[in-house]
Amino acid sequence: MSGANLQGYPSRSNRRWILMNVHLEDALDVRQLLLDLELQMVPVTICNIHGEDRQCCLCKDSCLQFTKMHPSCLPIEVPRNDPFLSRFNIGCMEFIRSAPSTRIECELGWREQINQVTPYIDGSTIYGSDVDAADSVRTFRNGKIFYGNSNQNHGKEDEICTSGALSEDCVQPGDHRFNENPGLVAMHTVFVRYHNKIASILSRINPHWSDERTYQETRRIVYSVIQHVTYREYLPVVLGPEVMDLFGLRLLKKGFYNSYNPRINPAVANSFSTAAFRFGHSLVQNSFIRSDSHHIPLFNNVSLHEESANMENIWSPGSLDRLLLGFANQPSQKRDEFVANELTNHLFQFSSPFGMDLVSVNLQRGRDHGIPPYTFFREPCGLSPIKNWRDLQEVMNINVVFRLKSLYSHVDDLDLFTAGLAEKPLKGGVVGPTFACIIAQQFANLRKGDRFWHENGDVESSLSPAQLQQIRKTSLSQIICQTMNEVETIQPFAFLSADNSRNARVSCDNPEIRNFDLAPWTETSFELNNIDDDVEDSFESERSHKSGRKLDLVTTDVKDTNRASAIDLKPGVVISDKLDFKSRILDQSVNSENPTDAKKFIKLGVVKKVESLARVGNDPIKGSSRRLKR
Repeated sequence: MSGANLQGYPSRSNRRWILMNVHLEDALDVRQLLLDLELQMVPVTICNIHGEDRQCCLCKDSCLQFTKMHPSCLPIEVPRNDPFLSRFNIGCMEFIRSAPSTRIECELGWREQINQVTPYIDGSTIYGSDVDAADSVRTFRNGKIFYGNSNQNHGKEDEICTSGALSEDCVQPGDHRFNENPGLVAMHTVFVRYHNKIASILSRINPHWSDERTYQETRRIVYSVIQHVTYREYLPVVLGPEVMDLFGLRLLKKGFYNSYNPRINPAVANSFSTAAFRFGHSLVQNSFIRSDSHHIPLFNNVSLHEESANMENIWSPGSLDRLLLGFANQPSQKRDEFVANELTNHLFQFSSPFGMDLVSVNLQRGRDHGIPPYTFFREPCGLSPIKNWRDLQEVMNINVVFRLKSLYSHVDDLDLFTAGLAEKPLKGGVVGPTFACIIAQQFANLRKGDRFWHENGDVESSLSPAQLQQIRKTSLSQIICQTMNEVETIQPFAFLSADNSRNARVSCDNPEIRNFDLAPWTETSFELNNIDDDVEDSFESERSHKSGRKLDLVTTDVKDTNRASAIDLKPGVVISDKLDFKSRILDQSVNSENPTDAKKFIKLGVVKKVESLARVGNDPIKGSSRRLKR
């Protein structure tokens, strides 16, 4: 659709206008953001002409000088009456299009994008996605990766790091984006410590193992734990129980998973990475709180952008523990159409008085990638079609519908990110039905299409039954307890707030938390009682001064499986919207005040390909101007 609406705004409304009228608010959940970095990284085009870098906003008060722009520029125009940026006389926001990719079929067609990291849940944020990145994080001694300021000393931990200070200098990341905010640094540090503690114990119980063997086995354990935590703890909170069952996302309680299918493409879908999985942006608080070891909140009046711009302020001993305890205690914002001011006006703000606008960037990135409109995804997901504004009132608040109607000429122009974010949540979940469909299908593909999935059996890389049962005992709370210095109690399900009746805090010594056993990884009989309890870097060593806590390892005879554990994956996978959505029927006749009941996904029908539904002639969206020319 094209043209303008009665109010004089373009039918595909200005991104900043949409922010001002829909998303403006009355901690990005860092655990989700870490997972987001794990799955996708799309490069932007390098804007230079004759070797000279070019900016897209040639004049800060205008975006209209298109003839002088680099062809990959797609700047965001800022309205003159913008409530924040107008005071700085800003009329243009920088935006560069994602780098184009050759199509998988080597055919002409619409523009595709590249994913620079492996699409699998394989710990790539820790270990990297290519050989050079992987080698850069390794000490090449005892299977460890760098931790501490003195990286050149092959893993010798610096005092500032062992004291629990939160410093980006304490780790060598596999992904350069890890230091975008303190929360990412904290979560990354947790898994770096976790890796090194496991590597230390494996080296002790298998002293004949080489550095390479220890590193690869440790890496396999860590990415298996990340997969387990994602599907066991994170996805049920986001999607709700019915969607988990509908898409077959429940992990097995015993035995091996037999649904691996080499024909399933696990590549990250554009609709997932550019819209649906960005729902977490609405969960962000304007600052990260801290809590002490008794879970008492510590006042923090430093905004998110101030912390991100100057992380030297968080290098004090114990800051890592306090921040992680703050995450465990700080509720996220409600998932709705509102986004925190820190993300809409101060994103990546450093020396200037203003920053980027994440919502406008999300909308522009979706249009850059040619994401179909919101209404396009409803029927392939088995949801009721949205044909007019009245239909939209069945799935979102009527006030939101009125605001959207004032910005878009027709429901078929609705951006997927904006409308999906405004949907009423499913019962027991965080997201609405459209985002739930896209997210669930993506994670189903990631599981079924991963040859190295930790539950797979009868392949060379399979874990033994005893090893797999230990992975099933792990949790994010356990990982935090085992890697932090001052965390004494925590709720068993770290993704949910502590609740005295259903998720009450327990001691880190509680068997419910402390039950991971590495004995199944021993290759021969081994008398573990002979191991020095004070060996550096074991799970218990950092905590012994607090509680004398030890990692219980039961003496077990386990044969040497000698299985390959390294994942040989290459980045550069083209992002695609080839999601195999199963046709479903969903009755939307629900009370407008109540969440959508996922149980109304009843009927499983014929598998449909979104891409095939999208194609009409040479244009994937008939009558739409959303596809940008190459």
